[in-house]
Formats: sequence, C-alpha cells, structure tokens
Amino acid sequence: MYGTMVPMPTNAAPALPFLGRTPWFDVAKALAIVLVVLHHASVAVSTYLLPTVTHPALTVWSTVSETLVPVRMPLFFLVSGMLAARALARPWAAVWRRRVGDLLWPFALWSVVLAVLVGLARDPGSPGDLVLRTLGGAARFGGGYWYLPALVGFFLLARALREHGPTLVAVSLVALLLAPATTAWAVAEGWEPSSVASLSRWSLNAFWFMVGCFAGGAVRRVATLPRVPTLVAGTAAFALVSSWVGTDAATSAWRPVLSAAGIVAAVALSGLLSDRFADLARSVASRTLPVYLIHPVLIHLVLWAAHALPDGARTPSTETLTGLGVVVLVVPVLTVVGVALPLVLHDRALRTRAPWLLALPSLRARNTRAARPASGRTTGQPSSRATIRSATSASVVNDSSALATSAAALAPRTAATSSDRSDATHAATEKSSLTTPSR
Repeated sequence: MYGTMVPMPTNAAPALPFLGRTPWFDVAKALAIVLVVLHHASVAVSTYLLPTVTHPALTVWSTVSETLVPVRMPLFFLVSGMLAARALARPWAAVWRRRVGDLLWPFALWSVVLAVLVGLARDPGSPGDLVLRTLGGAARFGGGYWYLPALVGFFLLARALREHGPTLVAVSLVALLLAPATTAWAVAEGWEPSSVASLSRWSLNAFWFMVGCFAGGAVRRVATLPRVPTLVAGTAAFALVSSWVGTDAATSAWRPVLSAAGIVAAVALSGLLSDRFADLARSVASRTLPVYLIHPVLIHLVLWAAHALPDGARTPSTETLTGLGVVVLVVPVLTVVGVALPLVLHDRALRTRAPWLLALPSLRARNTRAARPASGRTTGQPSSRATIRSATSASVVNDSSALATSAAALAPRTAATSSDRSDATHAATEKSSLTTPSR
C-alpha cells in the first residue's frame, strides 16, 4: 500500500513502528465510510427529498445518524492516523504527492462540481448565490469534502513535529476538550459560519488523528481484547452517556467520552465482522476516496432529478410512500447505492480512463506518452521498434547457423560419449544382477 521504500537520509528521524494491516483494521475503515454515507443519505432524505413526510422509519434513521456523530469522523481520523504513521519520517519527496497533492487536488476539483450541484438541487430557481456560498466554504477548507484538507493539515503538523508526538497528542486533547468553548467564542466574534464549522471540525478530530499516528499500539491492544465483552462494555458506556447527555451529545463537553466509548465498541465490532467479511471490507477500505468523493454528487443528482418531477409526484403523501415501501427503504437503499456505485465507477472508468479525477495529474507521465509515438518517425526513417525487430531476426538467423555448425562438429563426439555411457550402464546392471540375491 505504501509503495517502494525510499532510502532515508542519515539525519532523518527514525521511522515510527507500524505493525501492519489486520482484517479488523479494514473493517473499521469500511465501517467509517459507510457511516459517512448513511449520515449524508439520512440528512438528504429528511431535509430535502421528503421534508414533509413524517414516518417512524425516517425518524429512526435520523436518530441513528445523529447518535453516531461522535463516533463516525473520529473513527475515520483514527484509522487515517494509523495509516499515516509510517510516512511521517519519510523524505518529503516520497510523501508530498500521496499525502498532500493527491488529496488537495480532488478536494478542489470535486468541491467545484459539488457546489454547482448543491445550488441546482437545493435552490433550482436561483442557484447562483448558493453555489458561490458553497465555494466560499470550500475556500475556507470546509464544505462537503472538508475531511481532505483537514487530513492534509493534520499530517503536515504531525510530520513537522514527529519528534514531539506525546506533546502533540496532549495539545490536541486540550483542543478537543475546549472545542465547545472555542466554537462559541468564534460565533460570538462574528466568524463566518463555514469558518466556525472548520474550526469546530479540526478541534474535534485532531486528537484522534494524533492518537492514530503516535499511539496506534494502544488501539491495537484494544483490538486484542475479548471481542464480545469489549463490544458490550463500549456500547453500554456509549448508550449510558448518550442517554444522560440527550440531544446535545454532538456539542456536549462529554463528546470525547462518547467518542472513546464508541471507538472501543467499533474496534471490537470490526474484529467480530472481520471473521466473515474480511474480503469485502478490504475491497471497500482500499477505495474509500472514490466513495467519499462521488457519493455526495450522486445524492445531489437524485435531489436535482426530484425537482424535475411534477408537483404531485415530487411531494407524494405519506400513505402513498408507505404503501410503496419507499419510506422504509429509501435511506438504506441510497446508502448502498452511495457506496456500491462509486466502487463500480472507479473500477470500470475512473481508474483507467480518468485517473486525474481522483489524483493529481502527472505531467511527467503525460510528456512521456506524448513523446513516445514521435520517436524515429519524423525523418522518414523506420521506427526504433522496426529496427529492433530486424536486428533481432538477423541475430536469430546468425545464431541458428552457428548452432547448426557446432552441432555437426560435436555429433561424432556426442555419439561416442553416448555409446560409452550405454556400455557402462549395461555393465553396472549385469554386476547388480549378480550381487543381488534372487527371490
């Protein structure tokens, strides 16, 4: 996954220990991206697609999504930090593209695409203002893809201060504990809403990335605990604190406790699921970036298409939707499609035909491909490939003639040698038959 190791300069900091990928790790990463898609699908359905429909199924999905807010992104950043740990001490030339360029490029590109679709889907009558506000949020490292610039920022900070890992963990923990206060201060100071959101997100998630980078061994030790008791204990602690805090769990000072309990439960659950779904989880975990980038586009395409329907079809009654089973299935179906379709698009089209949509384009590779067909053809001379074929054919003919001559010269000697060997073998056989007692 990490590619070819680059020789380290003599003055580089020692590489941090990394114990390798295990099945539970892939399950945890896949579980995190599924929870992200579930959250976006639930919000889209309840807020934009079916805002006037009241049904217990929609309430359940919304409640589940909101309850898991303290777990979803912290788990994602924890896993990302564990993946980034081994790259902290590598030379800059070996990591800048994968850890910076290949994240900021799709962030910028897909933020523009998503901003246009957000305007068309949520305000089809006059989308321009919403498009500009969405782009403004992305310029402040927010918007629908805020995770990518946050990941880059956390990695750069961890790499620059990699020799002070425990200090980084402690400072980020303080930022996590003070997140409600700093967010309230930013609001009181009149910060722009997208800036407030970015400050809150970075404060709430930096700690979990740093734990993954510098204390990943502790997470792996949790994964070695008995799975069922650990899952029960983590889930019970999460449920107890959630019921006590109530609907303010996402912004409560108890959020770090909720995140820790939820992550413990998620790690134990990942271990249990890895026994049956290791291959599926590995398939999803290795392609979380296309899922993360494409699923908001798909959701907003659905919302945009819904606006094109006639008024009666766009706002059906609850009874009609319930009879068709739409209310019960719309969120899980949209979640499954939001995960599966990006994987198919990635494998069938994006990876081979448009890789620049998912990673920073390589100018060196493009220049090499452009120069390759022109070599040997501009002066009317045969191409280098044809020259090689001709030289190879001539070489084969000459070698064949030389081999034939050598074979003719060696034939008598070979025949004599074969005859001597046959005589020796016959003599040995006769001797054996004389010395071996018969039965």
